Amino acid sequence: MWKHYTSSPESIAISTTALRLSAALGNSCTLINVQYIDERHSIPELHSMALFAHKRKEFTFEQEARLVHMLPNDEVSYLRLIKG
Repeated sequence: MWKHYTSSPESIAISTTALRLSAALGNSCTLINVQYIDERHSIPELHSMALFAHKRKEFTFEQEARLVHMLPNDEVSYLRLIKG
């Protein structure tokens, strides 16, 4: 997959299994297997994780899984926009 996204010698890739990654992270993150859907279907919107768990079928070659970290209810994070 990396040949599709980078050719820089500074790029890195980490090879592991979902089981090892999950064990290393414990309960701090949720591992989501991406579901690939075709253009006939819209990306589901009824669940807060839907945008992270779905991609268009043209990206199936990635066989992607994503790590999602949910902040505790009492923790706030702000995004800072950088103008360039």
